Amino acid sequence: MGVGLNIGGAHSPGGTASQLLERMGVRPPLAKFRLGDDEFAAWLRAFHGGWVTSGPLDGVPFPAVDADVRSAFPVIASLLGWWDYTCAQRLRPVDVTRAFRRFLSAPDLMARMLDLATWRRWGLTRVVVRAQGEPWPVEVAESNGPRLHVVPTWAESLDATWLDAVAASVLAGRQVEVIRAIRLAPRGRQDGLSTVRIPGSRLHPDEDPAVSMVRLRRKAIAQGNNRLASLLRVLVNAMVYGNPARFDSGHHGRERPGPWCFPPLAATVPAGARCILAMVEAQVWARGGVIAARDTDGLLLVASRRGGDIQLPDGTNAHVLSWCDTDAVLDGFNALGLFRDGGPFWSIKREHRGRPIRAVVWGPKRHTLFVHSHGIEVVASTEHVLGALAAPPGTTGRRDDGRHLWTEDVARVLAGVASGECDKPIVPTFRWERNSPDFPALRRLSLSGPKALRQMPAAFGFRPFARVIEGQSAYPRHDARPVTPDPGGELVRWRELPWRDAHGGQAVGVSTDPLDLDRVILDSLRARSVAWSRPTGQVHREAVVVDPLLVRPVGRAGGAFTGGSPQAVRSTVDIGSVLMTAARLLGVPRFASLTGLPERTVRALASGRRPRGSTVRKVWLAISGHFGSDPLPGLLDLAEGDGPCRCVYPGCDVAARIRSHTCSERHRKALARLTQGVPGA
Repeated sequence: MGVGLNIGGAHSPGGTASQLLERMGVRPPLAKFRLGDDEFAAWLRAFHGGWVTSGPLDGVPFPAVDADVRSAFPVIASLLGWWDYTCAQRLRPVDVTRAFRRFLSAPDLMARMLDLATWRRWGLTRVVVRAQGEPWPVEVAESNGPRLHVVPTWAESLDATWLDAVAASVLAGRQVEVIRAIRLAPRGRQDGLSTVRIPGSRLHPDEDPAVSMVRLRRKAIAQGNNRLASLLRVLVNAMVYGNPARFDSGHHGRERPGPWCFPPLAATVPAGARCILAMVEAQVWARGGVIAARDTDGLLLVASRRGGDIQLPDGTNAHVLSWCDTDAVLDGFNALGLFRDGGPFWSIKREHRGRPIRAVVWGPKRHTLFVHSHGIEVVASTEHVLGALAAPPGTTGRRDDGRHLWTEDVARVLAGVASGECDKPIVPTFRWERNSPDFPALRRLSLSGPKALRQMPAAFGFRPFARVIEGQSAYPRHDARPVTPDPGGELVRWRELPWRDAHGGQAVGVSTDPLDLDRVILDSLRARSVAWSRPTGQVHREAVVVDPLLVRPVGRAGGAFTGGSPQAVRSTVDIGSVLMTAARLLGVPRFASLTGLPERTVRALASGRRPRGSTVRKVWLAISGHFGSDPLPGLLDLAEGDGPCRCVYPGCDVAARIRSHTCSERHRKALARLTQGVPGA
């Protein structure tokens, strides 16, 4: 008869998805697949998230076509045959290097990628490539954390999925160099699988549950059951991606793979979304078109009914695709449809009530779709960052699509400013400001773990899952973090709440008036709303060169999966290896002069003896003065003869002396004469 499951009864989508698989009798991947630490670690190095960018039209309204893959992650997982892998008795790594090279070299590669059999054939295949300037996904450490870039990359050895190799070949217009390709082949089928009942349907082990649940979700949408549709959406995404990518934090910065963690699936599913976007991008480029923004499984195309041209902010012109052009690009993907419901592969917005849609992009994950109809009418808008803030009084409702009403008003006003509908240089008043002009930026939080509880003032006596309000401030007084119990409802009397500093526990007052010096100054919601349309200052990298000595595995990339207690450990760059390599390449005298180490110590480093901690600290202090706060890249560049320490005298390409900007005393004096304007320099 099967086992029943109440999908609304668990605390999280991931927990419910785990229950569903457990009741079907499926054993977790790490409990039955013994692939070894090296194989899992390689898959983790190939694991990247969604491709999110903004384009050359930031801040400029343009005619738009918004295209998103329908049920993207479930579709991609099903194309890859994820259920066969999940239910397999074991996995066998198979070397498919020659076959995959032939596949990549096919002149009709794009056409083959629109064949269902291609996705099932390669499934979970990992490749090792030599990157020679093709666009590859790499995560680069930046000031606000690592960020994914898909840019021209150079690396002697790079782990990736087969879908990343296809995307790189398509975008570069040439076949990438594959060193090795390993496919995980499912063997056998696990015993003891059973049917599970869920509201409105049954999930049979002989059918892909992701496909069944997406069909059920679309049926719920057609019947107007939005609650069930939302539950099914998060549940199926957790099943095919969230749980396979899950790592749980532990003590001392350590992480443990989650109970259903499976890096091969977690790496390949988002790679499929990136590959689909790359295939669209290649065809758009071929037609001279422009992509204004990308977000994981969707993109904004610059397109209008009849096409034309548009001027970019840099003064150049770009081609505007026609709707016929976009149909020619997107319709081919309908061959990848799995659900046999007559629906297209893409969900497309290009007009609203007969009016063509326009868009304005302000940055990654920040854009608004609108039409002109007696002013600005918002069709859809993202809420990234902004949507986490508490709604002002009187506007706590939501739209049918789940977006907040107050953020829709923000999007409408900001789109009007970008479109030139405001004569004044000041952003007009938002509707909610009429009743709450000084409402602050507040966040509603749930204390879901012991760590969050320990960070709260003891005077509140919070229990697990207590609701808390946190004030957001760009100008904290003494680094104060104002928090208060959440009274629920609209926060009309926010000033009168019992605010305390989470750091010290003492009572504090809060205000949005910057002249109120006796209180903690919170950002106003208006200030946060206006700032949402300002450039984020994100770094746009033109290219990346991967040095294996500087690769920093963090969190999920430090996983150890064998043995009774799988453990992932955060790790850093191996500074000792960098110093030994630099000592060998620079030579003893030069390295000793650069670092101040005795030549005896440098000879030991160059011979491969690891440095002591005191030696590392001394070298770090010395090279930081020469190369900056992150000195290792500069040191390696100098050691390999391609560093920044070149003579700065015009026309000279000789390496500069240690602690000098020139190669010789003669060039130093000549440079001084040039900078002082002395004739005859």
